[in-house]
Amino acid sequence: MRRFKDRLALWLGALCAVLAMIPLISILYEVVKNGASTINVDFFTAAPGVIGQPGGGIGPAIQGTLILVGLTIIIGVPLGVLSGIYLSEFGDNPVGRIIRFLNDVLAEFPSVVIGVVIFTLIVLTLRSFSVIAGAFALSIIMLPIVTRSTEESLKLVPNSIRDASMALGRNKTMENDIERSAYNSQEWRRYRNIASDC
Repeated sequence: MRRFKDRLALWLGALCAVLAMIPLISILYEVVKNGASTINVDFFTAAPGVIGQPGGGIGPAIQGTLILVGLTIIIGVPLGVLSGIYLSEFGDNPVGRIIRFLNDVLAEFPSVVIGVVIFTLIVLTLRSFSVIAGAFALSIIMLPIVTRSTEESLKLVPNSIRDASMALGRNKTMENDIERSAYNSQEWRRYRNIASDC
């Protein structure tokens, strides 16, 4: 009886999965059928067309996305990496504990709240929408992730590498040996894979 219930649950689950896939496959088929003929070089480089008329492209959207991501990286990554280095190497003090606590709190913030705060502080102050406001919002969202990844990667570097580097008289131990070991760690490899998938 138990084996029958197990198989019945398995087949019911598979049937529900197939039924849920039917509308998705139908939508995908319609999108590919109606949109495949419009994909060309002009589609990726041209400006959007007039609503209701054929033609147009997504060139400005791609350009805006690249500018937004570039500005976000310029703002968020250096601050996050420096914060992670500080927390890993010098963060065992009250200031480090406060920064770590605030970083954990910031990681739990909903992105909608961050967007509303940036909208209030930047967009309403400047009285216009700008790519800077979006870059600040995304960099605030990205900051705790980069900080935590940097801190955890540096903590994975064994003390033997630090001691060996200091014994050899390397006065730039952090830049030369510890960062190189941390960059090749599993935590940073996972972070780079996520970034390359985006």
